[in-house]
Amino acid sequence: MLFADESLCSHVWAICYMAESLHGELTRKAEPCSRRCPSGSRPGHRIGIPIPMGQSTPLTTSGSYCVHDERPPYCPSHPGAPGDKRCCIT
Repeated sequence: MLFADESLCSHVWAICYMAESLHGELTRKAEPCSRRCPSGSRPGHRIGIPIPMGQSTPLTTSGSYCVHDERPPYCPSHPGAPGDKRCCIT
């Protein structure tokens, strides 16, 4: 069942980000940033060391981090790929 109510989007995505972080190969990286996520050039050009987000985030991490990715979290890219179709909310 896909969620049609867009107001649920952020709640569903929070679960999907956490589920994705349990799969080491899917864990997204975040880079240090100011209180607002950067716009313009790719965040890969920002200063700071990227860290894994979610389950693998180091306990010593502090501050603001930004994730830049166009893909929905934990949305399978093809049949049989890790993920859950309920996370494919756009």
